[in-house]
Amino acid sequence: MNAHIFRANDIRGLAHSELTPQLVSAIGAAFARMLPAKKHPRVFVGKDARTHSETLAHSFLAGLASVPCEVVYGGDCTSPISYFAASPAGGGFDATVMVTGSHNPPEYNGLKMTLGGRSLSPDQITTLRLGCGSAVTGTPMVPRVDTSVLVRYREYLCSLFPTLQGMRIGIDCANTTMALVAPEVLGCLGAEVHALFTEIDGTFPNHHPDPTIAENLTDLMDLVRQQRLDVGFAYDGDGDRVGVVLPHPDDGVRILWSDQLLLLFARDMARRYPGRPVTVVSEVKCSQLMYDGINRLPGFRAIMGKAGHSFIKSRMLDTGALLGGEMSGHIFFADEYLGFDDALYASCRFACLLKQGVDIWDELREFEQVCSTAELRLESDDQRKVQIVDAVATYLRDPAVRSASGIQDIIDVDGLRICFGAGAWALLRASNTQPALVMRVEAATPAELERYQCFVEQLIERVSPRVAEA
Repeated sequence: MNAHIFRANDIRGLAHSELTPQLVSAIGAAFARMLPAKKHPRVFVGKDARTHSETLAHSFLAGLASVPCEVVYGGDCTSPISYFAASPAGGGFDATVMVTGSHNPPEYNGLKMTLGGRSLSPDQITTLRLGCGSAVTGTPMVPRVDTSVLVRYREYLCSLFPTLQGMRIGIDCANTTMALVAPEVLGCLGAEVHALFTEIDGTFPNHHPDPTIAENLTDLMDLVRQQRLDVGFAYDGDGDRVGVVLPHPDDGVRILWSDQLLLLFARDMARRYPGRPVTVVSEVKCSQLMYDGINRLPGFRAIMGKAGHSFIKSRMLDTGALLGGEMSGHIFFADEYLGFDDALYASCRFACLLKQGVDIWDELREFEQVCSTAELRLESDDQRKVQIVDAVATYLRDPAVRSASGIQDIIDVDGLRICFGAGAWALLRASNTQPALVMRVEAATPAELERYQCFVEQLIERVSPRVAEA
């Protein structure tokens, strides 16, 4: 068993070689022993469109059958649908399981699980890993598909919003299970929907389903430009990440990144709830402009913490936050929604901003004054990526190094966010979901941006030989 597939937020690995049907069945049996001590706890299980997801779902169900429980198998769905199943509106299930590789390449798969409406913590995932060795499993089973939760989810979303009549919206379903819900919900709300890639195909033949990568948004940007649409939304493999593209008055269609979206939604909440104390939870990859903009809103407080959907949701529950989000496209609403990351709900909220006449580009004008990179990923195996970040941290503990480099502060809640002053910063951290290092840089000018990015790259080069020798 490869222990590294048991990650901070969920389970993720290569299907067949790392995440085998036998292991998934053992995980199902171990998870069954974590269910609440009640007669026949209720469990919802769904899956994404990947070619191996059905086999792995059946294997998980076989393991789950090792204890008496009531199981509803939803078949093709999205992660937000599985989270919805834990809510009273979705059926109040005691536990939910989603078989999904999320935004990872097609050869990957994984498991996202909740107990009592909360994503599994790192400690619970460790318990799951340790319980796999002694798990008793059964033969993979082929259950009946029950779409009732999916239907309730669509109806619930349609009940939450005013009409979007008159809006022309483009969506890129990326051949994922979002095709089962996004066109229908937006159409139900009255929008004119122009949809790309609605044929469900787990090989993702048109492009990879990761809306945080600009090249994956080009088809949607072309659609919005050519059809003169109001906005475009793109989705990831399991429907919990959203990408937004919007016509710009000066130069065609631009991408709105998630830290910009979070600031827009916070300002909308300030208009909705004047004078109300509001906490917003985010993470280390987001712009300092976002944090400063949120903290300037009367009664608002922005908290910077670890990246990862389970960390954000847990921190929101602990602090009573009404809004959360991260650069990867996860946006969490707990003011008028259920507190989990739902790309379709976020799409509807954003469409409502446009419908209300909010001038998006005017609200984001301060972002024109800075330069920033996208989220940069450098391939590195799971052990080495952590060692590199630790080695850089050790090197930067030297006060002389920090002084010579112009470093004013280092925030180490998740990797290293190196602050240079005047709002400039550079991030280096180990990815939670992939064998990669994550970098992001923000500065006042292109020259500063290049200098700080080179600085971090040189740090990696400096410590890499020592890591290799260890």
